[in-house]
Amino acid sequence: MPRLGTGCNVANESAIILYMTTTLPLADVRDRLSPLVNSVETTHERVVITKNGRPAAVLISYDDLESLQETLEILSEPGIVEEIRDALADSERFSIDDIRRDLEARSSRSGTGE
Repeated sequence: MPRLGTGCNVANESAIILYMTTTLPLADVRDRLSPLVNSVETTHERVVITKNGRPAAVLISYDDLESLQETLEILSEPGIVEEIRDALADSERFSIDDIRRDLEARSSRSGTGE
């Protein structure tokens, strides 16, 4: 059954990401895998796959997986959540490109031993 989900709330500032979630048993997914892959790829829908009535896996688009991994990488940086909260409190706004540049700079510094 489709369900609407949202995500992301940092320090009372929200970035609302809407996505549909559908829950299907493994047997149904097996029978409809190709159309389901097309659907998640184009609509960014998430399909929760159940096995014996319990959630067992999730089908998401590759782009969504990369986005989730990138978000986890950014948020795993020491102090980044506090920096985001401080920036929001100071009304400083920055784009995802700013965050990516900062992360790349941090990665290059850590790769050079600085």
